[in-house]
Amino acid sequence: MRNKSKNVKGITLTVLVITVTLILIISGAAITVTVGGNGLFGAADNGVGKWNASIKSEDSAIAEFENIVSPKKHYIKFLGMSDEVEVINSDESLVEYYGREVSSESFSSIEGIHWQLLYDDKDYVYILPSDYVPIDLLPNELIKETQGAGQTKYKAAFATYDSTNRSYVGPIMEQEPWNAGTASSTITNNPLTQKYLKWALENANSNNTNPSAKATAFMMDTSKWANFAGDSVEGAFAIGGATLELWVKSYNTKHDDKLSTYDRITTENSNFNGYYWKPETETSWRKYKLQGFSNNSQDNIWFIDSNNNKAYAEWIASPLTDYGSSTVNMHVAGSFAYSGDTYVSSIGCAFRPVVVLPKNSL
Repeated sequence: MRNKSKNVKGITLTVLVITVTLILIISGAAITVTVGGNGLFGAADNGVGKWNASIKSEDSAIAEFENIVSPKKHYIKFLGMSDEVEVINSDESLVEYYGREVSSESFSSIEGIHWQLLYDDKDYVYILPSDYVPIDLLPNELIKETQGAGQTKYKAAFATYDSTNRSYVGPIMEQEPWNAGTASSTITNNPLTQKYLKWALENANSNNTNPSAKATAFMMDTSKWANFAGDSVEGAFAIGGATLELWVKSYNTKHDDKLSTYDRITTENSNFNGYYWKPETETSWRKYKLQGFSNNSQDNIWFIDSNNNKAYAEWIASPLTDYGSSTVNMHVAGSFAYSGDTYVSSIGCAFRPVVVLPKNSL
């Protein structure tokens, strides 16, 4: 009986060990199935992620469908107008609003600058300051006229004339990429080139022997004028001033008289790459000094008249044909490239940077 009792006790312990071992194995398997990477919790989490993704996909599809059925509308506000003006991505012009001041609700940049609508096309709205901008807002590479404390100057140029070295190019030529003679790529990489800089596409021979090409490249370099673009409109950028084409299209769109047209002067009849122009009523082309523009509109957007007394002219982002060191400017008397202020080295000119706003971001 005693031996039998011992055997029974031994069997019970073995069974107990086996039972505990099985429980541990089953528990471990259960935990793995529940919380493992491919377990119940993981599968549940993965399912939630897929559900959320499907919801987002569905929302995106619904938004796309709604945009097809009822396209998103883009608006711009002008100062003094309670209603928003719809901006349509088409060739329908906003010409009736040219010259109006753009409300800060639509665009805000540097405090104190008032922005006017200059022009618009299918893709963009173009605005510029109603007055010259102070020199402390301009790129550091420019030569700026200084004066006594408490006064503000507006005159700036690309260089000063060095009588010893006979150079008009100054610090601009010492900066990348101009010192390597690659200003053409700086110009042609700008998204406005194909629309409003005909000269660059046809013959962008802007090596370092042509200071006017360097100056144009500098004005078209959006990185130099980024502070004017602000951050209120996605995709907005700025250039140093209107190109000749942009200026003329704005003026001619607004005015029935269409006082000007232009063409690129070629290397066949000039040593320089740039423009000449003429009144629409004339047959002969002029290299410079096209006079007769009249600020006969209530909208003062094309040039600052002589009563301003802050500068003699404003820089235009296009090269003049008369001299290799000349860039187009708009004189206070209402003429392009007025003699005496045509040089890239002129300190009598001021800047009115143009900000470009994508219509689909307004």
